[in-house]
Amino acid sequence: MTKKQLLIFSVIMSSLLLACSSLWNFANRNSLESDISEIIDPANTAHLELKCAMVSSTRTGYCLYDTQTESIEQLAVRLKLERNENLLDQETLSPVAPGGEGCLAPDIVGNADDVSAYSFFGRHEQLSLSNGGQFDSLLLIFNPTTGQACVQVSYAYG
Repeated sequence: MTKKQLLIFSVIMSSLLLACSSLWNFANRNSLESDISEIIDPANTAHLELKCAMVSSTRTGYCLYDTQTESIEQLAVRLKLERNENLLDQETLSPVAPGGEGCLAPDIVGNADDVSAYSFFGRHEQLSLSNGGQFDSLLLIFNPTTGQACVQVSYAYG
């Protein structure tokens, strides 16, 4: 390989590494949206307008959508989620929200005093997907002031 070819190769590889997170997000966003829709509305009766993204290049992703308090409470009961009393306690939420990204990003969570939060860590049948996949954890946050919910999941390995 000549020096010029090596330089071009290095520039291309550097660009790809910088774009890795964006490519990961682009490649997995549609599957994430479909999987979270299945968990939120298994009967596919609601028209959910989800805005989804992966968290960096991890197996964690989140979706935002508008909803009502009653729907959030019903979802939490159906999925057997535990209520989180202290949303600001990063230690208890770290498995599903690494580094305060995704649903716990300040611009999404807003004022934590008003926010309802539910979570589940570990596999259980309510987090199984029809495609054979499964979520390892789920974090559900609802801000009643804005009417916006955020569901953050972590895909299980194997």
